[in-house]
Amino acid sequence: MILSVPFEHSASTVKGVRDQLREGQILVSMGVPLATAVGDGAARTIGIWQGSCAELVKSLVPRGVEVVSAFQNVSAHRLQNLEESVECDVVVSGSKSARERVMALCPLVPGLRAVDGGPLSNARIVEQMTALLIGMNMRYKTPEGLGVRFTGLPDPPA
Repeated sequence: MILSVPFEHSASTVKGVRDQLREGQILVSMGVPLATAVGDGAARTIGIWQGSCAELVKSLVPRGVEVVSAFQNVSAHRLQNLEESVECDVVVSGSKSARERVMALCPLVPGLRAVDGGPLSNARIVEQMTALLIGMNMRYKTPEGLGVRFTGLPDPPA
């Protein structure tokens, strides 16, 4: 399951679907605690007790449901037109087994490359990058949205 709602609706949405979540499922959090949730700008984030939106979501799901953080830094505009290659890296954070399963899905979207982001606590950093990218999109006037590519990564095993 993928949770793709504005941050201010994350908790209520998870609570609304909580009874349908089962042990062994993976819930992908795309949320970012953007300051728009409190009436400020999208180029800033707000601090939340759990550390990140993904960690907030993890605190709300039933035991045995894995939460993975991914796709925050991929422009929605790029994902809407999959006839063109997205050309973006996706940082995937969470437990090793869950993040590997989500990483395996990323190449199904042309131009997406999965990058192992380590434990879920690293979602805090990745979510902050989203606000940076939004600010850069505004300054550079890039409606299609900037993306991130990490250089120097080894090729994945064949």
